[in-house]
Amino acid sequence: MINGNSTITDNATNLIWIKDHNAIGAPFNATMTWTNAITNCEALSYAGQTDWRLPNVKELQSIADYGRFGTAIDPLFTNTQSGNYWSSTTVASTTTDAWSVHFNYGNVGNYGKTVSYYVRCVR
Repeated sequence: MINGNSTITDNATNLIWIKDHNAIGAPFNATMTWTNAITNCEALSYAGQTDWRLPNVKELQSIADYGRFGTAIDPLFTNTQSGNYWSSTTVASTTTDAWSVHFNYGNVGNYGKTVSYYVRCVR
């Protein structure tokens, strides 16, 4: 459900997502490292809320739409890149890596935390 404050409520998970991170501007309209993704989401004040965070891998994967290709996410989420988006979940066997979701196909992979990927904050 699209809310009047440029957020989307997922009725299945009760999570609230930002509809378009490009609308927030820097640094959310570019890629960033995993550490910066966590820091920037936690420092975000948007739509009258300050409890934003980087989603865990299951939360992030929950918005993937496997019936789509090229941008495997509901088009309600605008300006989503068909690339990797960081999750807050560290890889248990390799703590220098974290899980991400690639929104071209919706697949999950793990990568070094120093790589720069896109970010979608949640609350």
